[in-house]
Order: sequence, then C-alpha cells, then structure tokens
Amino acid sequence: MGGAQAHYGVTPDMTVIGKLWQRLSISAVCGKKEMLSVVEGKVFLSSTFFPNSLEMVAALKTIEIMERENVIETIWRRGRLCLGSFQAAG
Repeated sequence: MGGAQAHYGVTPDMTVIGKLWQRLSISAVCGKKEMLSVVEGKVFLSSTFFPNSLEMVAALKTIEIMERENVIETIWRRGRLCLGSFQAAG
C-alpha cells in the first residue's frame, strides 16, 4: 500500500489523488505541512459530495480488503510471472 511513491521511495511535496468509480467519487490533497500551509486560509474548498459518507465507507472497505488479501503483492507476483514468460518466449 502506498502506490508508486512507496515502491520507488519518493516523498513528494504534494500529492493530488482523484478517483471516480460507479458514481462514487473521492479525492484528496495531501502534502508536507510547509506546502499546505501556504494555501491555508486562502483557498476555498467545496464539494457536492461533502455530506456523503458512502464514498468514505467504500474506500475504507476497499483498503481493508486489499490489506487483508495482500492484493498489491499478488499483482506484483503475477506481473513478474507474466514478464518472465514473455521474456522466455522472446
């Protein structure tokens, strides 16, 4: 868990994430305190979906399942198997 940032050991100053799936939208702006403090009190943030908790529940459940089932490692393992098969054939 942690995506490419964790995999490659990169710590960005700011990360913006957005996802839309089955009409459930979720997004986040994350970053270092010194970066986010520049816009604190200067940026108006609004959303149509702020009062909806369904997106948060769906996201948390997805993360729970991904951690429990070790989904990321399974994807990496299958990718290595496919890459090995491709290289052997070529």
